Amino acid sequence: MRCILPFISMTAAQKGSRILTSVNIPHKIVGIDASLTRRGCAYGIEIACIYADAAETALKHRHIQYGDLLTI
Repeated sequence: MRCILPFISMTAAQKGSRILTSVNIPHKIVGIDASLTRRGCAYGIEIACIYADAAETALKHRHIQYGDLLTI
């Protein structure tokens, strides 16, 4: 199973990507359909769901905002 952390812009997703790289969480930036998210986010970071808690902790610790976690 894969999870996506949605971001409002490519720039925000890139910032999130740098943070996940720094904590060794494998990921990739993906485009997503904005209608799938509550805030209309069009970019996301796809990760294995086993890393979801660690990824959210790392992003919150560095005050990076993202939308509700999506499971695909």
